[in-house]
Amino acid sequence: MKVVFVGDTRVGKTSIIRRFLKLGLSEKSTLGVEVYKIPGDKSIIVWDTSGQPKFSPYIQHYLLGARVIVLVFDVSNKSSLDRIEKWAELIKKRGLENVHIILVGNKKDLGEQVNEEDVKKISQKIGLPIKYFVKTSALTGENINDLFIKIYRLLT
Repeated sequence: MKVVFVGDTRVGKTSIIRRFLKLGLSEKSTLGVEVYKIPGDKSIIVWDTSGQPKFSPYIQHYLLGARVIVLVFDVSNKSSLDRIEKWAELIKKRGLENVHIILVGNKKDLGEQVNEEDVKKISQKIGLPIKYFVKTSALTGENINDLFIKIYRLLT
């Protein structure tokens, strides 16, 4: 079962995944895509995509076959929430409107420039059915397990 993390560069996609897998946080940017297997009884493969603009043309191909797409933004950087619309367009281009979508606001430990009303507005604007919205901190581990429990529930 395929889960794909997408969002701007430096929002913490890799760190969220690595925190959950207890691999330590990463300072380097993902180049293209990295693939992780989640240990357990289910065959869950997590695709960690690059948020760098030069890799954007490839991201839509990585989305194919996804059962869950995790859209990640940085709650301490409002412009990263605004750019979620760009990532949603890639999902729509591939005809994946029926895939399960989780919206994640990461870096909660840095303070929040994004409020619930901002999230509500972008959720309506992108026109995709968001199953869950979760605020996380990859640095402290806050709500990381909760996020992956939600992913698991959507896959079963």
